[in-house]
Amino acid sequence: MDNVTFILPLVNVESGLENTLKSISAIATENDSVIVAGKETVLSEIDGTLSGFSLDIQKVVSNGENVYSIVNDAVMECTTEYFSVIECGETYTEKWRKNAELYGKNCSVIIPLVRNIVENEQPFLSNEMAWNVAFVEENEIGAITLDFLEKYIDVSLSGAFFNTEDFISAGKFKPSMKIVSWYEFLLRFAYKKKKIYVVPKIGVYRPYKKEEENLSKDEVEWLITTARQEYFFTEDRNKKFDGEK
Repeated sequence: MDNVTFILPLVNVESGLENTLKSISAIATENDSVIVAGKETVLSEIDGTLSGFSLDIQKVVSNGENVYSIVNDAVMECTTEYFSVIECGETYTEKWRKNAELYGKNCSVIIPLVRNIVENEQPFLSNEMAWNVAFVEENEIGAITLDFLEKYIDVSLSGAFFNTEDFISAGKFKPSMKIVSWYEFLLRFAYKKKKIYVVPKIGVYRPYKKEEENLSKDEVEWLITTARQEYFFTEDRNKKFDGEK
């Protein structure tokens, strides 16, 4: 990965922005760039924070209503071979870039282990199931395949590196899939025979919080079922849950 664009999507102004930018500074090279994307009103509130960094930061105005549509808009401004998405408050580990390059050669998506920090509770890992020998076939350890995704849906893409060209050609994220957009994307990528790999190293620290979208259990189940039907299609067909406008 000679060059990378680090994308920081902002739905709202949140705490933790400065720490996230510091962690990008620690792993970025002079060939890299940073995109902070969101609505114009949101971006105007963070000018003071952005000016405190020597990073090459580009602001991209997006009218997307969720993080997935904001990322899609930002990716279209990428000129680098790879990009990575990190949300406000999350931080990269200092060795994540080097570990991704070491383990992720020729991969379309390189995924870290994510250490979730929970207030007053023990931290826990995301993505470790890809390395569970009791769960995956020995010749597929670390790989995210259709078979894996049929059995396990809780894969975090925080801090992952994506091949930009592959991401765009596969159709980008489908914002209509809401909180399962990551999952539907992985299904689609695996279906298209793209190589997706989980590096057995912690790459991101994430303050854990439950999804804030106010979705019923029935809608979440519908979204998961719909994702398993829609990954055959490149475009977002904007399926709607019953009762949704």
